[in-house]
Amino acid sequence: MKLIAILRDPVERAYSAWNMYCSFGSRRPFVYAPRRETRKFDEAVRDEINGLNSGTTRLDPGYVRRGLYYEQLLQYLQLFKREQILILDSRALKHNTSRVIEEVVNFLGLPEYRHQGGWPPYLVGAYETQMPAAIRCLLREFYRPHNEKLYKLLDHDFDWQ
Repeated sequence: MKLIAILRDPVERAYSAWNMYCSFGSRRPFVYAPRRETRKFDEAVRDEINGLNSGTTRLDPGYVRRGLYYEQLLQYLQLFKREQILILDSRALKHNTSRVIEEVVNFLGLPEYRHQGGWPPYLVGAYETQMPAAIRCLLREFYRPHNEKLYKLLDHDFDWQ
């Protein structure tokens, strides 16, 4: 068995997830409307960080919690050999798609694959507002020790600053 994990800067991932939850209900109101986020980003993040620190956070939506990659990957590494897990940086997938696809194909042991033409951007969103600088700083500080453990575990610095 082989696993592939694509990691995104956890601060950017949190903001992206919040934007997605804010849009719930706009396209399929009967399915997603009950899960629609109504809080401002800074309120949602502060609520979740307080819950994480006190051990009372709920599982969803997990804007902050889902960016704690060290804890998540550690569980997999206790069950699988490191050679069975390919860990990719989402920036490389976005900016150097062909090279990453080639890396995945090689990792999976598949025959060489050459895509004709370039790979178009996929799932690249634009947000109506920018993340507030103060909450970006709060998240950077929150994630710093978790990211440092991740970098050490993987022997790779993703340079999420």
